[in-house]
Amino acid sequence: QVRHEMSRSVGFSTKGRPRSEVVENLVSAITNAVVFEAEARKRLGHDPFNEELQGLATGTALAYLLRYDGLAFVPQSSVNGIRYQITVGQPKLAAWPVGWPPNDSETTVVPRLLEMLSVNIQNVSIKEVVDSVTQRLGLVYLIDHPALARFGIEMDKAAVNIPQTKTTYSQIIKRSLFQARLRGEIRCDEAGKPFLWITTLKPIDET
Repeated sequence: QVRHEMSRSVGFSTKGRPRSEVVENLVSAITNAVVFEAEARKRLGHDPFNEELQGLATGTALAYLLRYDGLAFVPQSSVNGIRYQITVGQPKLAAWPVGWPPNDSETTVVPRLLEMLSVNIQNVSIKEVVDSVTQRLGLVYLIDHPALARFGIEMDKAAVNIPQTKTTYSQIIKRSLFQARLRGEIRCDEAGKPFLWITTLKPIDET
């Protein structure tokens, strides 16, 4: 039941809107009760959110947004049925994740990852490389911002070099991210839509 409710698509543009406003809009569309811990509401950022989550499932979008501020979305059962709590994240908390492992292999879910092409990447930022590759694949990517911040990695400054070669999109992603001390994996939202999750080689806890 929770998975079904969280699979509803985000039906509005999130780019440029205050992060707290986007969270409130997502929460208001959830049928079951959502309870904010007082400390969690205080932590919720009001700065503009510069990513587009429209079209992603509500559960993935909400978990992603809350992660910015070290918060977690936790489904709970109560005498009145299902309710959700938004709380401060902590280790071993059964929080709703930012996407799920695909049921099939990454290349089954995104077949074009195996497509061959010639590349010559010289001193290009990892952000430019990821933007270009994901646009060609028609793939959304989400960034584990807390992990990147902890390890001091800035995607628009980390440079990538791949000498002239013929390779696959999958290898471009892996090689480029590794040079920036990052790694990527294909995850799926609650509706089964694939996206690229980018985190550090040593990610922080999912909560």
